[in-house]
Order: sequence, then C-alpha cells, then structure tokens
Amino acid sequence: MSRAQTNPADYAINHWRRYETDDEHATRVAAAEEESSWYFARATARQKAAYDEAMADLRGLDAPRYDRAHKEARRVWDETTVEARALFNITADEIMREDEVSEDTNARWNALMRPTPRLVVVGDHAPELSVVHASDAPLAPDAPRVKMRG
Repeated sequence: MSRAQTNPADYAINHWRRYETDDEHATRVAAAEEESSWYFARATARQKAAYDEAMADLRGLDAPRYDRAHKEARRVWDETTVEARALFNITADEIMREDEVSEDTNARWNALMRPTPRLVVVGDHAPELSVVHASDAPLAPDAPRVKMRG
C-alpha cells in the first residue's frame, strides 16, 4: 500500500509523475527546476545584487541591529521578486507537463527582464533619462532615494 502524500513539497514534486522510475522522475524534476532557475536568476539579477550588497554591508554587525537590517533586506527581496517566484512555479509546472516552456510564459519572463525607461531628477539637477528595471530594489535600506518626475 502506498503512503498518502501529506507534505505539499512531496505532492508538488510528484504531481506530474508519468510512467517512469523514481530516478527518471527525479531527473525530470531537477531539469525543470534548473531551467526555471535560469529564468529566475536572469529576471532577478538586480534584486540579487541589491540583496547581496545589503548583506555585505551587515558584516560585523551584532544582533539585534543585524537582525533588523537582515529582516528588511529579506522583506525587500521578497517584495521585489513576487512575480518572478510565481513565474518560476508556472515554468517548472509547464516543463513537467509539456517538456517545454510555453510562448506565453516565455513572453512573461521577457517582459519581466526588460528594462523600462524612466525620467529621473536628482536634487536640483536637470532631468535625465535612465533605464532601470521595473522592479529594482534599493541598494540598501538607507540608500538615497531618487525623486521621480511624473
């Protein structure tokens, strides 16, 4: 008798099981996660760099100051990667079902990775056209903010 799957992670991994051995299935899951990770890493490169920089700035700090700063850096990461995380799951699901990423999902990844032009004004300087990613995270919780001219 097979045991019931009560862990959501087990269910997710086994959801698209085919007539295959456990090793074959594990290989397909790993391949799906690897391809989804490729998209995720490219779509969140700026957020990852900001998170890494924030964490590097925390070296040498002690709790609770470290804890607060770490929690804030993690909050910013979580908020700025919501769509990419959802697309990661969609992508892995499609690969497990169809053995490929759909054109629609690929277009959504491309849109997420595409930088968007914005007009920025810093202080009293003349406006400059700057190309930034739509979901850029600040470099650090105390980073200077750029005023947007709308």
